[in-house]
Amino acid sequence: MKTKIPYKKIIAIAVGIVLNILGRYIADTLSLPVWLDTIGTFVAVYYSGLVGGIVASLTNNIFYAVFSSPVSIVYSITGLINVILINYFIKKEYFNNVFKTCVSSFWLVIVCTVVTTPLNFIFSGGYTSNVWGDTLIDMLEWYDTPRVLASLAGQAIIEVVDKQVSMLIGFIIVNTSNHIKKKKGAEKDINKNAAALVAFITALACVSGISRIDTLAVNIPEYNFVEEIYDNTNGMSSSEANVICETDDGYIWIGSYAGLTRYDGTQFEFIREGGLVNVVGMMTDSKGRLWIGTNDAGIARYENGKYTYFTVDNGLPSNSVRCFAEDNNGNVYVGTSGKICKFSSD
Repeated sequence: MKTKIPYKKIIAIAVGIVLNILGRYIADTLSLPVWLDTIGTFVAVYYSGLVGGIVASLTNNIFYAVFSSPVSIVYSITGLINVILINYFIKKEYFNNVFKTCVSSFWLVIVCTVVTTPLNFIFSGGYTSNVWGDTLIDMLEWYDTPRVLASLAGQAIIEVVDKQVSMLIGFIIVNTSNHIKKKKGAEKDINKNAAALVAFITALACVSGISRIDTLAVNIPEYNFVEEIYDNTNGMSSSEANVICETDDGYIWIGSYAGLTRYDGTQFEFIREGGLVNVVGMMTDSKGRLWIGTNDAGIARYENGKYTYFTVDNGLPSNSVRCFAEDNNGNVYVGTSGKICKFSSD
């Protein structure tokens, strides 16, 4: 007895994968306040069940982990929870009309915000990786909102727009497809069109990727240099870096959310002095001093092998530091999430 291959489910999963990747690409390219990578998950779950949704969601995260940010794979947790909730709501027929779709989407917003925010703190200091959400976080911190609440708000505002828009688009796709299917002989055409759509968009994505790689290759001058990537597998404490700075003694300093690392050309040394973490900005001034700005613990200034710390207790407007600059007179200006302040040259 031959096993019948579920072509319809396979096509639904493929369409779901393409919709997720395409939606995320559009959102990132246009810097939209959404991710749009749940539309395909909805379609895959609707037509191929829980397993199909898991495949579509995981494939999307793996794709972005390989081609964009490795940490994307961790956010598969949120994607899997989305799949489970969407599958539950579909079985309960909560996506049968626009009103129920909006209500169901709101529950997705709450769950995703609660699950994702702790991950944001672990891997990005509480930021959402979306310019709109991160701007809201900075704005709320400007008004002295606690970082936890600001981060929750930043994540929630993106989730509200993303889940509502994504589920409504998915709702429209599914209902339009079901309406067309009711027409005599239309089902075969739908399957053919879906397969053609998948092939076309996949080819387009490949061409875009190859074009981007070619552009990058053309723009890199050939100076016979040797590239070496440093991460937590060959000496660094973590695989991310927010800022890099060099001091007059030749040391390379690397600031990350994990803390501060010093590189002497051979070895990496993780600096444990003062418990420095969440380093987001650095600068060397005309006197050779290294200014180290953190996201939540003020400033550390390194000079002659010693660290001096400045926080709100010493007059700093905010412990959340953004950037440094020095004028011609040796005065150092510090941009914080509260106000700009100045350290005189002495």
